[in-house]
Amino acid sequence: MATRLSHLLRADEGDKTQSGSIKAPIKALGHTNKAFRQLAAVVLGEIRDPRAVEPLIAALKDPDSGVRGKAAVALSKMGDPRAVEPLIAALKNTHGSLHAKAAGALVEIGEPAVAPLIGALRDPDGGVSDRAMEALVRIGPPAVDSLISDLKAADAVARERASETLVRIGNPAFGPLIGTFEDSDTNVHREAASVLAKIYGPRWIEPLFPALKQSNGDHESPAEPLVIAFVFHNNGSSGVPRCPVSIPISSFQRLPVKRVLCLFMPAK
Repeated sequence: MATRLSHLLRADEGDKTQSGSIKAPIKALGHTNKAFRQLAAVVLGEIRDPRAVEPLIAALKDPDSGVRGKAAVALSKMGDPRAVEPLIAALKNTHGSLHAKAAGALVEIGEPAVAPLIGALRDPDGGVSDRAMEALVRIGPPAVDSLISDLKAADAVARERASETLVRIGNPAFGPLIGTFEDSDTNVHREAASVLAKIYGPRWIEPLFPALKQSNGDHESPAEPLVIAFVFHNNGSSGVPRCPVSIPISSFQRLPVKRVLCLFMPAK
């Protein structure tokens, strides 16, 4: 049965042209029989013709959950950016498995889906936000820079969700996070230090100790804001490594908890 349907969908009778091969399955997406619609979505995913993108996007709203899911899978194979926003909207669908398949499709599309997924991180629906985070974690490195940019967001929820996602991405975020300490915004330093500490624990700062030796009087080395940010996050927690060099006290004037300074006094 499935073989016969597939044959019928792949080309219009009497029309063996490339145009004909795409017209039949697109037409079948509107068939009254859901089996035809489902198979049409599968076939279109195999053909991967850009002309099928809009019909497949429309199929994401099909009354049958099987058609919706197969349309999402087909779109994932095509990787067309036009599908991103409709798939983001499908993350809100809690009927059947469409939300999971939409998330998978967004992962396959990759970088073009990053910005909309970061927007979805802020969705008040926890399920949507969690699915967006999962997709971003699976996309991985292409999402890192945009997530780091969100550490500067005025919205605390946006910063928190971006931070959580970076923690889950882990190692690929290390270099870009270290790069944020060249930014003049000390708030970003604190956010980045918090992420690094959650990924690696206190040991991540140890390779930066040699840079601190560049300090001279009240001049701050590039690493000093990073140390300040790290102290902000740890707030005197145990296990923070002791700094082997002196740091000008002026570097710590912004610290709300003065007792943490002892953690960074010269080791005896």
